Formats: sequence, structure tokens, C-alpha cells
Amino acid sequence: MVTELLHQLAQPLLVVLLMTGGAVADSALGVGAVLPGETLVAVGATVLEGTRSLWLAWVSVAAGAFLGDHVGYAVGRRLGPAVAGSGPVRKVGRARWERVTGLVRRHAVPTLALGRLAPGVRTLVALGAGASGVSYGRFALGSGLGALLWSTVWVGGGAAVGRVLQEFDLVQLLPLAGALVVVALVVGNRRTLLRAVDSWLTWPNAITVARLLLTVPLCWWLVSAGSAGGAGAGPAPGWIAAAGVAWAGSDWLDGAVARRLGQETRVGAVLDPVADRLGVLAVGLSLAAGDHLPWWPVLLIVLTDAIVTLLAGHAAAHGRLAVSTLGKIRTAVLLGGLCLLLTGVLLLPEVAAAGAWVVSAGSVLHVLAGIDYVRRALRSARAHEAEADAGSGSDAPTRREAHSSFSHG
Repeated sequence: MVTELLHQLAQPLLVVLLMTGGAVADSALGVGAVLPGETLVAVGATVLEGTRSLWLAWVSVAAGAFLGDHVGYAVGRRLGPAVAGSGPVRKVGRARWERVTGLVRRHAVPTLALGRLAPGVRTLVALGAGASGVSYGRFALGSGLGALLWSTVWVGGGAAVGRVLQEFDLVQLLPLAGALVVVALVVGNRRTLLRAVDSWLTWPNAITVARLLLTVPLCWWLVSAGSAGGAGAGPAPGWIAAAGVAWAGSDWLDGAVARRLGQETRVGAVLDPVADRLGVLAVGLSLAAGDHLPWWPVLLIVLTDAIVTLLAGHAAAHGRLAVSTLGKIRTAVLLGGLCLLLTGVLLLPEVAAAGAWVVSAGSVLHVLAGIDYVRRALRSARAHEAEADAGSGSDAPTRREAHSSFSHG
């Protein structure tokens, strides 16, 4: 196999050292924008999959990323506001630098932790923390959390690829395919995410991102667990079931935190349903692949999502399509049914059938909610076209007067 050949060509300790060096270089001031640190870490984890050195690599990569952040923090502390005229800041732009430093001053810990996952931002956050006078305690906490998260994503992702290369089972490609879809969405919308950096670095969005990231290992553990109640590679069944409950419960938690803290943002309004749809689909596919769930509810969900995205996606993206009560009930039923089914598959076989029925009922509600979204989207489109036609029917002076009236009140 591919990884067996790689094992013969590389000593585990050397691979760990190279991965750690890549993490330090990626996190140090400006270097991460040039050297592919994530690629080096992920490839190294692929090589180390199946060895005891993988856990050492996870800790070492996190420590290297944490150490690399100290370079930017120290430079920022030394130069202070003068760092705004440095080469790295001029390269990314003064406007982005001002946004990042403003976020660091207001929300140091979440910005340092989540900013590491944002290309073009993580090279600035440690530097901005130092230049803004953020205390070392807050810097160390945020940087440490971000380093652990970054190491978990890339070491875990590389190890997952290594496992697939070792066994090359088609069923085990499902979680990996879900991860690739998530990565493609992030990369494809990176400019939009960067433009919205002021609004997406919030605690509710952090919970949503955590749910999105948890989907990948959860699906992997489900596929690895094999038959119902069977022991597979990964945590004990009880822990997998607990992870599933936490995954589903976070859908309620992010909304509650957003309302409590007044952090309801446009980015969160888009990110939350995307995380829901991808998560439900990925977990449903993993369960159906293991013969724990019929395929027809999964196919209903896939077809409905495709049609709704085609016919109502534009209206939703422009904020003209609010979440309906039926949509909220649908999501609650699907997530509750998946949790019940997970419990039945992993711990209590007698409730598995009930969980499958609840998920099936949720898929029917999903179709009904999709029909409602499409109906409202088409009605909104017709109203929008009518307004445009009404505006174009007036003469030029009238349009100018209407525009002046709208602009001033």
C-alpha cells in the first residue's frame, strides 16, 4: 500500500520534526503566507497513521504553532503602532490590518483562536495582539487554543487520509468526501469570508464552526464502528454517542448564545444552515452506508436540498428568505432522530428502529419545508421584479426625485 512504502522511506521522529518545523514556519511572522505549512503537516500525519508517533506529532505541531505565534507577538510588542508600516502589513493591506487589530483589542481570545483557521488573517493576529498591547495571558490562552484546533484539523485530516489509503474501502471515503466538500466551500468563498471578518469572529459562529468540524470525526467513527454495537477503530461507543449529542445540541446552543450576547450576524445566518445541511447529510450517509438507515430518507434530503438551492438559494443568500417555523421543526426532528438512531446503533439496539422512523419522518418534513421555501422564494422574486418594473416605468426626472426622497428619508 501507499503508506507502507512511505513508512519504509521515512523515520517517524524525522517526520515529526519536519511537521513541527512547518508549523513554526507557518505561524511565524509572514512566513505562513509563503510556505505550505498545512500541507506539510497533513502529509506527515498521513505517513504516521497507524504509529504511536501520531499523538506525539499532534502535540508537537500544536507546540510549534504556539511557538511560532510568539515571533509575531514579540515583534508587535517591540514595534508597537509603528508595525503598521512594515512590509507584511503593507502586503495584506492597511484596511485589513485595522479590522484585525480592532477585533484583537475587543475579542482577543476568540480572534486569536479562530483567526488561525482564516488564510490571510492568522499571519496578522499575533502581530496585532502584540502591537495592540494585549496582555500575555490573553495572548497565550487564545494562541494555545488556536494552535490545538489547527493541529487537530490538519493532523486529524492527514491521519484520516492515511487510514483511507491503507484500507481503501469505498464506504470509508464518505467522511473524507464530506471534509473535502467543507474545504472546497471555505476555499471557494475565502474572499467573502475575509471581507466579513468583522462579523464572523463571534462566539456563536465559533460554536457553528466547531459543529462543522465535529461532523468529520463523528462520521469517521460511525463508519469505523462497523456493525451495530461492534467495536471499531476510535473511541468507545458511549463517547461516540456523546459526541453525536453534542453535535446535534450545538445547533440550539449557537442560536441561544447569539441571542443572549446580541451577536446575531449575517455570516452566522448563512453559516448555521450550511452546517446543519452538511452535517445531517454526512451523518445520514454514514448511517445508511452501515445499513442502519434506509437510503430513501437520505435521497429525499439530497434531492430536496439540490432543488431548494437551485430555486431558492439566491433569495436566501440576499436575505429575502427567513427561516420558517416548519424549517425549525424539521431540523429539530432530523437532529433528534439521528441522535436516537446513534444511541440505538452504538448503545441500545432496541431504540434503533424508532430512531430510523423519526429520521424518515424528518425527511418528509424536509420535503414540505423545501416546498415552502421555494414557494416563498418565487413569490419574493415576482415581487422584486414588480418593484423593478414599476421603477423603470417612470420618467427620468421622476426617478431622480424618487431617488432623492429615498436617500434622505
